[in-house]
Amino acid sequence: MATFGTNTISSKYFKMRYGSGPSTLAGYDWQVSEDEGAMLDATDSESNGFGSNDIGVQQMTVSCKGFFTQTSAPFAALVQGTLLTNIKLYPHGIINSGAPTNGYWYAASAMIVGNVTTGQVKGRTEYSFTIKSQGSYSWVPA
Repeated sequence: MATFGTNTISSKYFKMRYGSGPSTLAGYDWQVSEDEGAMLDATDSESNGFGSNDIGVQQMTVSCKGFFTQTSAPFAALVQGTLLTNIKLYPHGIINSGAPTNGYWYAASAMIVGNVTTGQVKGRTEYSFTIKSQGSYSWVPA
């Protein structure tokens, strides 16, 4: 049986953090994707007859899903246009010292571009939202 901090393929320890606190979103699913950048033709006389390209504008998109309790629901924080800062997405969790067990995705800021909140009589109050990086983003190795 795998324990915390060991080599596992599971994302059961993943964490989402943002802000200076940092604030926590207790989610059950998130996905990071790098949007396809525009391919710019960089072919010139020094290309020796071969094509050369450069990637134009780059952007990261993150889709998150989670659920709330009635007292923890941060509905006001999840509206379209809200700017989140200091976003860190840890695929394999954080060990007790606060260090990631592996690397993590980081964006200095990202804007919520869409959200959905659902409620179920015999279920949970769930949220899902999409954010797009505003400026640079990176994968930070452990």
